[in-house]
Amino acid sequence: YVRTPTQCFQCHKLGHIAAHCHNKALCVKCSGTHDTRDCVSPEDCIAVPQTETIHDYI
Repeated sequence: YVRTPTQCFQCHKLGHIAAHCHNKALCVKCSGTHDTRDCVSPEDCIAVPQTETIHDYI
């Protein structure tokens, strides 16, 4: 059995939890410096420019 690494819900890095996080919040929807729950942006992949689709990278 290999344990899944712990992931922080504030900065989304591995190895610690939000309660012990000293990093700035990082939104997974828009990569802004706010909590994902407070984001008003549409849910898009932040790694793909708006003019392209994820299928252009596969």
